[in-house]
Amino acid sequence: MARTSIDTWNPNFLDTSSIFEPLRSVASPFANKPAWPTLDDVAMQFAKRKIPLRPVSQGNKPACREEKYESRIYLQGELQTRDENWHDFFNALIWLQFPKTKSVLNALHYQASSARAEKTNRGPLENVLAMFDESGAIVLSRRADLLQMIRDHDWHQLFVENREAFNKDIICILFGHALYEKALTPYVGMTAQTLLICCDTSLQNDGQALDTMVAEIWQQGGVSNSRDLESLPILGIPGWYENQDSAFYKDTGYFRPKRVRSEI
Repeated sequence: MARTSIDTWNPNFLDTSSIFEPLRSVASPFANKPAWPTLDDVAMQFAKRKIPLRPVSQGNKPACREEKYESRIYLQGELQTRDENWHDFFNALIWLQFPKTKSVLNALHYQASSARAEKTNRGPLENVLAMFDESGAIVLSRRADLLQMIRDHDWHQLFVENREAFNKDIICILFGHALYEKALTPYVGMTAQTLLICCDTSLQNDGQALDTMVAEIWQQGGVSNSRDLESLPILGIPGWYENQDSAFYKDTGYFRPKRVRSEI
């Protein structure tokens, strides 16, 4: 992984955007630090939450399958984490927020990669695991019509006509640590691959129950390839971007219509 160019610590990052609000409970112990949190700081939070994981410095290029990133998590409980790196810092925060889900994703990834020959391409499951881990989000709503708007890419209806529904009838919580890194300097084009869950939005207030639900969806095979996730241009969510005028929502380069599949 290449080092991120955004490596200046900002202790106030939680207050820069409402996108970060779901992280507040797990990130607050680090928020007032004048300098980058250390691996020991992260390890202390893992221990407090009884997460059997140990942050370690990034190793050399793996010489065998057992030394690869996911393998070291699964086999040794070692989370390779680069110093002063937003990408890896957000990854650690997601482990704190969704420990069950992250553990299930890691186990599925390890098992899938171990089942194929070395130096062969990843299969559909491994691809969607990586996609969700980096760029995933969770959408909660009891309103089936709102979830269908996401599936249909009916963005005007979702973001404009139903603007008041957000944070009440529909909630989006980022999961992918790469998305959180991008949210430090948001740009038009940021898109999440979302897991749509038909449930009461109050579930967002019970982190353990939400983590358990998402983990079970993956564990029970509810997601097996990228078609099981739905794309969502997240900067259309009210309050997640500054310039949300009418012209913004008319940008079909970002708010793309659903691609019509040709029938042969």
